[in-house]
Amino acid sequence: MLESVVGLDFLPRGDGCVTRRPLELRLNHSSQEITPWATFDEIPNRKFTDFNEVREAINFLTEKVCGKKSNILD
Repeated sequence: MLESVVGLDFLPRGDGCVTRRPLELRLNHSSQEITPWATFDEIPNRKFTDFNEVREAINFLTEKVCGKKSNILD
């Protein structure tokens, strides 16, 4: 599982299909110690370093596109 590889727990959890929309992850390897970060195209000019906030942003953006019900988009 991705979280165990990078030591971060940020993907939403729940029963069934949780995010309900595509999620693109890009992993980069660095020999230097750096602080992990995340960005979202839909939230410009913001770099997230708190991965609890990353999970909240994923949930917010999913509900913005798909609604709060179990809708799934093509």
